[in-house]
Amino acid sequence: MRVVAVVTGVFASLWWSVGVWGSNAPPLLYLVPCIAFVLMLLAAMRRDRPASRPEERRHIGRVVGLASGLEGLAILAAFVFLPAMQSVEFSVSVQAIIVGLHFVLLARWLPAPAYYVTAAVFVGLGATGFAIGDAGLRIPYVCWGAACALWLSYAVTAVAADDRPCRSAVNCAEN
Repeated sequence: MRVVAVVTGVFASLWWSVGVWGSNAPPLLYLVPCIAFVLMLLAAMRRDRPASRPEERRHIGRVVGLASGLEGLAILAAFVFLPAMQSVEFSVSVQAIIVGLHFVLLARWLPAPAYYVTAAVFVGLGATGFAIGDAGLRIPYVCWGAACALWLSYAVTAVAADDRPCRSAVNCAEN
């Protein structure tokens, strides 16, 4: 879970920081992801789970790599097409929807059913973000919501993994 904590922590920090940058929030709020990141790492290091089998780790790596590659291509396409459509102000909403779809792939291919909820939250944030006309409100709404969704998703999956016997790649991978 250490790698999952780092990756989730980094992306949650990025979402949160963009939310602070896109609002009139006090700069002190930049500390929130730092605190959350440290707590996630401490929790991940405290876990003492046996390492998964090599074939399980390879499967996880392939799934995450493919889903992340597709996500990256979709985000790149959005950055190319949004300016052409004069819709750059909706980029956080589009990105949230893309990230949500990425979690659908992870939920299906790992399998990790909890990620369906994460996917729904991201897609919901992105979709409702389109209804917010003021970018000064839209950016923190979508970005802070995305960061919180990632932190909560990590917490739920880490706790669920602690509560289950080690039988699958999802709950036993020593990432």
